[in-house]
Amino acid sequence: MTDYTHKAQAKKAERQRLWLDAYAKTHSITEACEESGVPLTTLERWRSANRGDPEFAREYREISKTDSAFLKWNLAEKRGEDGLLYDSRRELPDKGTFADWRRRYMGRGVEPHQDELVEAFEDRSNLVIFCLLPPGAGKDTTAGDFLLHELCDNRELRTAWIMRGEKFAARRVKQRFSPYLTEPKRYQAAPDGPTSTVPDANLIEDYGPFKYRKGMVDESGERVAATTHVGWVRCDGGPARLNVSSSQSLAEGTGMMQGW
Repeated sequence: MTDYTHKAQAKKAERQRLWLDAYAKTHSITEACEESGVPLTTLERWRSANRGDPEFAREYREISKTDSAFLKWNLAEKRGEDGLLYDSRRELPDKGTFADWRRRYMGRGVEPHQDELVEAFEDRSNLVIFCLLPPGAGKDTTAGDFLLHELCDNRELRTAWIMRGEKFAARRVKQRFSPYLTEPKRYQAAPDGPTSTVPDANLIEDYGPFKYRKGMVDESGERVAATTHVGWVRCDGGPARLNVSSSQSLAEGTGMMQGW
């Protein structure tokens, strides 16, 4: 082991200890990140089941178990609340590969002609992907499923579905995302397709809730309210409006972009 590698590992261990100590004190992931100076993306990498740090993940789970008692006590002090909007401290199921996840939650498999497209999505070095397949080959469906795969356990991730008109984009987002995040009945039937099956699991139960309900509270026990953010970005050389409605609600927090 080189001296540089040893110093890098020692620095990483020090940052992890700072974050764990801050988390145990604040009972909040956001506040722990702010206090320790550790970005949320770095934290997610440390906690990742596939490429994370096992020792850090173990200590995080131990603190989370103790923290759950604090959370229940805090919520018990709040009368008349409807429920917790989202508990970022709970342990989420390991998603595994996209193919396994897709079959389990979407009821669809990855067809042979979609293999290269999925490989392109999973390759994080790809900044732009062009897919040339005939109508009905599952281009949009695969893209939508992959976005759900990425979004279901990452509340910080935001997406924009770009089409020629805002109404088309809004309709596509509503068709591809909302049912799986807000309608439990969607999981009771197999989707269209000759190899499709009834999903074995439910994203809402395993990773939700995703839909805001009046009276919900955050992790500190404070009431939350739905908010709407509208911004402007550049798209194809011209302006494009980005509508994002969110209250940490993934179903409402997916962007719809209109470019012209």
